[in-house]
Amino acid sequence: MVMDTKFWIAIVISFGLLAGCVQKKSDKQSAKESEREYNPTLAKIVEAHGGIEQWNDKQTLSFKLGNQKHTIDLHSRQVKINSPAFSMGNDDGTVWMKQDTVAFEGSPTFYHSLMFYFHTMPFVLADDGINYEQVPNKTFKGTEYKGLKMSFNEGIGDAPKDEYIMYYHPDTHKMEWLAYTSTYRSQEKSNNFGLIHYKTWEKANGMLLPTELQWYQYENGEVGETSGNARIFANTKVTEEEMSDDFYAMPEGAKVDSASIDS
Repeated sequence: MVMDTKFWIAIVISFGLLAGCVQKKSDKQSAKESEREYNPTLAKIVEAHGGIEQWNDKQTLSFKLGNQKHTIDLHSRQVKINSPAFSMGNDDGTVWMKQDTVAFEGSPTFYHSLMFYFHTMPFVLADDGINYEQVPNKTFKGTEYKGLKMSFNEGIGDAPKDEYIMYYHPDTHKMEWLAYTSTYRSQEKSNNFGLIHYKTWEKANGMLLPTELQWYQYENGEVGETSGNARIFANTKVTEEEMSDDFYAMPEGAKVDSASIDS
């Protein structure tokens, strides 16, 4: 996949920090998830995509994005990304990068779990520390959707003042649009939302996951032209099987990303 550098710098700033909210889960936390009472609207949205119980039973997710293969442990949140030009990963909290030439110029700390987060909406917005609020309906491209707004408790992630709105179909409860703000630089709440269309979906072992995401220009609540190329997910697999720790381990010749040490 050719990296659209300017586009991805903006996306990483906006969204990569939300991925900091995705925490490694202990066995105790995983067990408690089955006892949680979820927001009823969120529960219906998640159920339309396969259900939280099925999601919690899954262990490993993998998909291809262009020439990159992403593999993620859904409980430990360890990550490995392989491509012909570079590899990176998260080895139990240590983010590493390996490349012979400068093929990847972004931040491995921000990027390594970024596409996982996009790909696993709405499930990752069912984590602890998130607040939910119904917002007015919104019409996108001729269809009216209901909206569920998410905000974060203080101390959740690096940008707890970020906000997200899932727009879902009123009949099917399937999520189709996602609006989001970015507050990392200013640390102040913002009314400027970015917008992603979750265009197409596929079933993978009972989970409904997106196959195509398209960013749009979005100003004053109006949808504009597309922004950047669509991101296409392929060969998605979700299994109950766990990869070995060696699979995610930092390989010989890799370097630790300094940003992961500072964060």
